[in-house]
Amino acid sequence: MTQLGSVRHQILLPEQRAVFDYWRQKCLKGGIPSYKDIDPRYLSPYLPTISLTEICPTSRDIRYKLRLAGTGFYHYYADEITGRYLDEIQSPDKQRYWNRIYGVMAKENRPRVGVTNPGTPCGSHMLQFWLRLPLSCDGENTTMILGFDSFLKRDQFKIDMPYKEKIAV
Repeated sequence: MTQLGSVRHQILLPEQRAVFDYWRQKCLKGGIPSYKDIDPRYLSPYLPTISLTEICPTSRDIRYKLRLAGTGFYHYYADEITGRYLDEIQSPDKQRYWNRIYGVMAKENRPRVGVTNPGTPCGSHMLQFWLRLPLSCDGENTTMILGFDSFLKRDQFKIDMPYKEKIAV
């Protein structure tokens, strides 16, 4: 759980900094907070694009299940995504992208922040500024991921992403 300050400096949007700071307050003695430590009342302004993703090991690989996805995601996916696995709602390219990020998070137990093209049916004109924060059942190993996304119109930003996604570490 080192280098949290360097992650915070990479967060571009003030609302993402607020979510990060709240999560960071829950990191007692350098441990990872549990999803039970997160009070949705504090996050109420952000709930439409808050998500909780469970890490689900299988006999062959790891799958990621959206235990909770705020109502704001419906606009971009044109469907309810709560209760579904990422591989059921994402294109193969996006699935690889998120699998890589979540895999590193599970291994390193560290937050991640970045920006990408949403890759959703209704999001081609948008940028998805994302924040992913580890949560744990035992305080040490990432078992769930708290996500917060901001979808902003692409023409508001001078970010060139024709071939590569941007991921801050």
